[in-house]
Amino acid sequence: MPIVPNTGSMVISAVKAELAAYYTPPAIATVLTDWAVTSTECSVFDPSFGGCAFIYGALASLQRLGASRPGQQIYGVDIDGDAQQHLKPVLDAGGSLSQFPVADFFSLPRNRPPWTEFDAIVGNPPYIRHHSLSHQQRDAAVKAVESIGAKLSGRSS
Repeated sequence: MPIVPNTGSMVISAVKAELAAYYTPPAIATVLTDWAVTSTECSVFDPSFGGCAFIYGALASLQRLGASRPGQQIYGVDIDGDAQQHLKPVLDAGGSLSQFPVADFFSLPRNRPPWTEFDAIVGNPPYIRHHSLSHQQRDAAVKAVESIGAKLSGRSS
């Protein structure tokens, strides 16, 4: 049975627009996940899973490759609590809600498993204008980027 992601409503609410919740078409997500997911052991992360197009693409890629419990290999985070309502196919394939916290990506504990390493990172992170970010969000982003030895300008989005 093909997995059909929720691509969201054609009418984007003000809250969804504030969260930059514009979803990737399933066909594009499928092509990208097929390219990124290369083995049955591949672990996959989507830093902003939203309507689950990349999550479903990763699930389908792992299933085509023959992974026995593909849901256990897929992780994601989203700041929108409504995003978890789309996870049933992944949960049915062995996944757990604990693999998909409702949180800001920058709040994840990157120094503790399972948030330390992934074989593939797929997704379409939201574009949020720098002046729309709170001071806490900007500070968290700068800290995360500096932890890998890079720098962001004050106007980075």
